Amino acid sequence: MWEAVAAFRCRRCGEICPRWRRALRSPRRRRLAICGECLESWQRTGRRCARCWGPILDGMEIGMLVDTRAFAHVDCGGARVSAP
Repeated sequence: MWEAVAAFRCRRCGEICPRWRRALRSPRRRRLAICGECLESWQRTGRRCARCWGPILDGMEIGMLVDTRAFAHVDCGGARVSAP
């Protein structure tokens, strides 16, 4: 799920993250990466889908809506950023 990457720009907050941090990356879209701080803040606020407002549980695939920069279910149209 987590992979050490070189410096990248977080698709959610837009900040450039240094290479020693960890990122959640998409297996299919090379430029889609989310920093650990954005992921942790989303987990603290309840892990809700931005489309259906349902909870995203541990066994479900996490996706990201690129146009709104929000987390969502892969089934709701989010680009996959982790494997179950």
